[in-house]
Amino acid sequence: MIIVIYNFIIINIILNTKTGMRKKLKTIELIANSPQKAFYILHLEKITDGYLVTKESGGKGKVLNRESWFRETMDAAEKLFSKIVREKTNPARKSQRKYRPVNTNVNFL
Repeated sequence: MIIVIYNFIIINIILNTKTGMRKKLKTIELIANSPQKAFYILHLEKITDGYLVTKESGGKGKVLNRESWFRETMDAAEKLFSKIVREKTNPARKSQRKYRPVNTNVNFL
């Protein structure tokens, strides 16, 4: 049963992407002071059946990784979005990459 629901959500996400049923609510761009010029872009989007938190990361201007996380409610999606930003910008994080925000865009429904 869980697999069927999971596949249904993935299919809906793909269909929403192709039919333009997405609305970006928040975007933040983070950069790191690193030799590779690492970046991390995070989006919060409204789709038909819920919300997506999507990230693109890479270096030297190339996107090397894309991931998306589905949440049913705006509250859950905002919590995830905030958690990721907080973790990436934490000056005490264990990674050598210390990110800082360079661009933030917030749109409301």
